[in-house]
Amino acid sequence: NVASEWAGKSADVSNDEASLMGYFIAEGSINSEKAWCFTNGDDDTIQHFRSLLVSAFKYSTAYVYTKVGTTCQEVSACNASMRTRLRLLGLKASVAHTKTVPESIWNSTEAAVCSYLRAYFEGDGTVAIERIRYRKNRKCAVACYTVSKQLALDTQQLLLNLGIECSIVPSKSRHFGTGGLPFNDRHLSYSIRIYGRNILKYAEKIGFNSLRKRRALQECVDI
Repeated sequence: NVASEWAGKSADVSNDEASLMGYFIAEGSINSEKAWCFTNGDDDTIQHFRSLLVSAFKYSTAYVYTKVGTTCQEVSACNASMRTRLRLLGLKASVAHTKTVPESIWNSTEAAVCSYLRAYFEGDGTVAIERIRYRKNRKCAVACYTVSKQLALDTQQLLLNLGIECSIVPSKSRHFGTGGLPFNDRHLSYSIRIYGRNILKYAEKIGFNSLRKRRALQECVDI
């Protein structure tokens, strides 16, 4: 009985479990009762995700393949112990616009919260460096994107709990409200943006897992 495996075990979230939940919330498919999938375009992020499966659940046989027509890789993890444990920690089956931060993250250690956010931003986040028109200086932001309003609000609150201020900017999603279809709140997308001195706080407490995004973040900090 897989459920009994976790009976009586600590409800505390390990850093590895928090990272896995961050990855799944960002770029995962977790509605199946068999295989859960994670998709990303960075080789080192895929390798980090696979290493988490091993360290957290001793699962080393996840199937990896390149998605047709893309440069992205998908990891397919069919592990009942993982599914049961992460469900117990509050990782719920959902579609994009109903995603929320797993309940257990709210009661986790600061290290686990940072691990969760680092993985989440690795999937849904980016570092944007823009040259300001008619000026020599550049404007920088760390941002992530979601179509779930609650996930945006949850993420903002987690950042604020760490002393990192950010803003939420709603915009019409390019995927909705076209072709004469009605447009409503469900069809908004939300960007969570971190600017100025709060970028340094983000870099010090959270950062990124992939080398590509770590380099971009360092460039942003150096501006």
